[in-house]
Amino acid sequence: MSAAPAIALYRPSPLPQVEARIDLVSAWLLSYGSLNTRDAYRSDLGDWIRWCDAREVAPLAARRVHVDAWARTLEQDYRPTTVARRLASLASFYSYCVSEYVIDFSPLETVHRPRTGEGYVDFTPALDGDELHRLIAAATSHQDRALVLVLAVLGLR
Repeated sequence: MSAAPAIALYRPSPLPQVEARIDLVSAWLLSYGSLNTRDAYRSDLGDWIRWCDAREVAPLAARRVHVDAWARTLEQDYRPTTVARRLASLASFYSYCVSEYVIDFSPLETVHRPRTGEGYVDFTPALDGDELHRLIAAATSHQDRALVLVLAVLGLR
């Protein structure tokens, strides 16, 4: 039995497999108008493809178990919002592949994503009221106090 190709396409492509992969990703990214979205999704998909390649899994032949394993890996280094966004990127790519008849189903159809919406408590460090009052009191000039107040009002972005 011969080794599986680097990427399993539903229909044969006249392009070498790597070029076919790049062409498919480029076509998918064209559906997004925002350059920032395209860059983030390209990065997310690139990380997924590298993860698959390291495990000798053809990305378009991946199953839910592969996505679940990748998600658990991401959870070790990233916050739930980042993991959810990366899974959303992947879900969009696979949905595109299904709509273009490249694959028959998306391995992300039933993947559980981290909760991030309403009711989700983000554990981003923030100042409580007492800490903010102490920070304002510690400002030694009017300019410093104004700067601290602006940062406090804008959420210390």
